[in-house]
Amino acid sequence: MARNYDGNTELTSRGYHSTPTISCSLLETMTNSSPAANYLFHVVINDIEQHFVKVELHLQHLPDVQALLSLLQNDISHPHAATDMQALEQHLSTLSGSRSAAVVLIGSKSEGWLTRADITTYRLQNIPEFPSIYDLKPPSTNVTSMLKPSQIGQVYKDIVKDLFSSAISAIVVEGSDPKDLQSLLNQLSEKLSRNLNIPLTVPQHTFNKVIGVVGGGYSPAFRIDMFKAAAAARLHLVIMDDPTHWLNSWKHPAVSFVPIDLALDDGLCDRLIAACQSYGQEIHGVTTFSDYYRTVTASLAVGLGLQTDSPDALDICVRKDKFRRLFPIENYKSFCCSSVEDLERHTHELAGSFPVIIKPRSGGNSAGVHKIDSLGELMLLVKAQSRLSSEILVEKYIDGPEFDINIVLIDGSIVFHDINDASPCSAERNGRINQPASFIEDKMIWPSMLPLSEQLLVKRKAQETATKLGFTDGIFHMEGRVIGSSMAWSLSTSRQTPKFESIDNQPKETPQAMLIEINPRSPGYSTQAAYSAMYGVDYVLIQLLLCADDKERARILSIPFANPNDTCVITQCIHTPRAGIFYGENMFDVLQQQFPLMMTCVISTYTFFRDGDVVNDPKDRPSWVALFVVKTDNGREEAVKICEEIIANIKYEIC
Repeated sequence: MARNYDGNTELTSRGYHSTPTISCSLLETMTNSSPAANYLFHVVINDIEQHFVKVELHLQHLPDVQALLSLLQNDISHPHAATDMQALEQHLSTLSGSRSAAVVLIGSKSEGWLTRADITTYRLQNIPEFPSIYDLKPPSTNVTSMLKPSQIGQVYKDIVKDLFSSAISAIVVEGSDPKDLQSLLNQLSEKLSRNLNIPLTVPQHTFNKVIGVVGGGYSPAFRIDMFKAAAAARLHLVIMDDPTHWLNSWKHPAVSFVPIDLALDDGLCDRLIAACQSYGQEIHGVTTFSDYYRTVTASLAVGLGLQTDSPDALDICVRKDKFRRLFPIENYKSFCCSSVEDLERHTHELAGSFPVIIKPRSGGNSAGVHKIDSLGELMLLVKAQSRLSSEILVEKYIDGPEFDINIVLIDGSIVFHDINDASPCSAERNGRINQPASFIEDKMIWPSMLPLSEQLLVKRKAQETATKLGFTDGIFHMEGRVIGSSMAWSLSTSRQTPKFESIDNQPKETPQAMLIEINPRSPGYSTQAAYSAMYGVDYVLIQLLLCADDKERARILSIPFANPNDTCVITQCIHTPRAGIFYGENMFDVLQQQFPLMMTCVISTYTFFRDGDVVNDPKDRPSWVALFVVKTDNGREEAVKICEEIIANIKYEIC
């Protein structure tokens, strides 16, 4: 039931509206100054609980646009030069009378400080029907509630002025005709109800925090989203890395760069403490997104008197051998060795254990991970590793579907988690064919198709592991497998990629979840666009907020989209096939020209090489040529098909 404020007391029902809405003819209302003209605008306030208010300003004629532009230019003071108000004005100036258009204003239902200034554009990104979204408020803004009761009865010009003053964002919607426009506005209402389902404000001002970050990242493309998020959340990042790092010549208003020697030696922690103490401003928290610096960053926090997790617990996460000793798997042997002599002392443990997996006791990106089928092959690899003076972990290979689980842990409880299905690597049974054998990731798919009972096992295992290690707050990226799962990957002669499906004959053993590793940080760049599109949760920003003890905003920003329905998101990696010289850095641009409709489902791409770059032999170290992320609201089958079409048609050369 809705209350109708148009000068009458009758109740009206607007079925497609689930949020407070104003619909009006701007020209008619503004050109008639008599009080009776107030009935020309229509206010609908629904009883459905929402955190936001939506106001539609219908621009039915070109003079409507001109009137609104005049109002914006003359009566609305721009709150901050960095907002999108000027861009909005520019967009409105390009509208013509040949199309129907509306400006949809989004405001908060509650007064307070914005959780993040780009909350609307972030939560509504990757929706191609609505590309024109503008943020109207700077990060450090106390916004008032939109559509206050005192506005009812004002002349329309003053109402519009107040609405723009309290609006946090504006969306320009254009249709080919009024019917098409109304259809788009109905779609927008549904998207807003689904995606903007979190509090837009917090009552307390918790901004202006300075966060020290150890390690600057591989490239600007891998960090620009973090910088944007930090600026929107009113955080300033002090990034410490080697003087030759790309950030030393790269500027961003939310970032300061401190050059420092990051060599992993006994003096690193002291150098980091000195850099933070000499920065000139108080550091409110320190963190890192690199596994190499996780333990030393915790020691840095201790040295600065900041909250942190136990350096010993973090070291267990980084050291795969320590982690496995603390979390053994029944009937799955594992041990460390650094020489053939070490291995010979454990050969009795390997009886009946092949195949086995060997991996460096610390490291990432599946570097140095091998599947071994015989003792002789294992002896050769251990001998080769011993020449490098590196210790390796040997453990029985665990079959069963692999998963990734990411969790947000606050005060010891999981407030959000996601699980994705990781397709078999090329070195495994039923992995993708026609590519070098390796354990580097191939494809990650959201949401998981594991049965709910098995997903609960995975979540419980993640909770138990984090609790046993003593963690109470943070972001954790974990990888594991389900032993005895009712699902499995299969590969038929009719296709080159595996399919995840139910096993006809159910396994006799009871399913159990086991973890391969735990990373006390947000997941890597390859999946950031995927989980943002699937859930609207920014793990990187939440990690920054938690290290500064801003738990209120971290909890709010951990709320996922409502009702995902048939949404499916896939991160697809393209593996390096061989060594040589790379050509094809514009591969995705070419695809865009050839298959524009298909490419509307591609929300992110990254090419790891530029024309003329040397590509190393993937047999020495596996790598990716590129990756892309596909999002569709029509289910998993369509998303998989799009990925395969892209792989089949993408063109590059390695000469």
